Amino acid sequence: MACLRRHKRAAFTLIELLVVIAIIAILIGLLLAAVMQVREAAARIQSSNNLRQIGLAVHQCQDQYGALPPGFGYFPGGPWDATYRGGATGLGNPFFHLLPFIEQGNLYGSTAEPGNGPPASPGTYYTPDGPNFPGIATYPVKIYQNPSDPAMSASGRVVGSQTAVDGWGACGYAFNAQVFCQVDSAGNFQDWWASPRIPQTFADGTSDTILFTEKFTVCGQPGGPYGGANAWAEAPDEGTTPVFSVSRFPSAGSPPGAIPATGPATHFQVRPFPYASNRCQYWVPQTARAGGILVGLADGSVRNVGGGIRPATWWAACTPAGGETLGDDW
Repeated sequence: MACLRRHKRAAFTLIELLVVIAIIAILIGLLLAAVMQVREAAARIQSSNNLRQIGLAVHQCQDQYGALPPGFGYFPGGPWDATYRGGATGLGNPFFHLLPFIEQGNLYGSTAEPGNGPPASPGTYYTPDGPNFPGIATYPVKIYQNPSDPAMSASGRVVGSQTAVDGWGACGYAFNAQVFCQVDSAGNFQDWWASPRIPQTFADGTSDTILFTEKFTVCGQPGGPYGGANAWAEAPDEGTTPVFSVSRFPSAGSPPGAIPATGPATHFQVRPFPYASNRCQYWVPQTARAGGILVGLADGSVRNVGGGIRPATWWAACTPAGGETLGDDW
């Protein structure tokens, strides 16, 4: 009679099982890190493309009107301009005035109020607040949304800032007040209205002057004295206008240890997390990337500026006619 032998099945020991689990965990960690790097790179590319499209719009605007829009004011022309005489003009910030040049002409046109222009100039009037407040100000414009902005909501609107623009179209970028506004020789703010022209008002060169840069949609302690937001249609209210390098903000004075808004000691913030806290300062730009911040230059190009750039060099790149020489860290 043949003996029946029982064969025992090999089984993992507890140590072997733990080793396998550890290896899987490591592989998952590496995979997640790779996915995050890919996502970050894609967001950076998209943000760069947005800035490039905005820069192209600026040059198209210059070609059509012979000037760039103001930080806030009537454009093109205006009630004080003899060429206006009851014609068509818009009132807003650069992001509003550039709508027709970023394939948003219909959105811009939807704000028309024929015959409702300023006194003595009853032409067609365009404003983000019209025809009924807040008008198109709540409309999310894709090109103004920065995918690298950690505060950018899925809806493309400002969320959770506890400011007057919650629910308005968010903006992940900001315009340079030193270019689009009137300033004195020291860069101090004088007036929102200016008429910058390429290349006439760029004595320092268009390739050395920043027009736009990245900026968080929500920045600062919500509801606090230094809480801010960034809405593309807003102007010229403190804390909610998509602007940087303007000396009048914050009007109450910077808190101790804060980065100044203008001058050779100004800078941008690198990863001020959490963004909804006092670590984030709305009057300067912010980047969520450790590698630096993307800027759109007056020549239409886009470049990355490293976080280690000296404040004096950053300021020199902000002023279009300050006569400064950019440092070797540019």
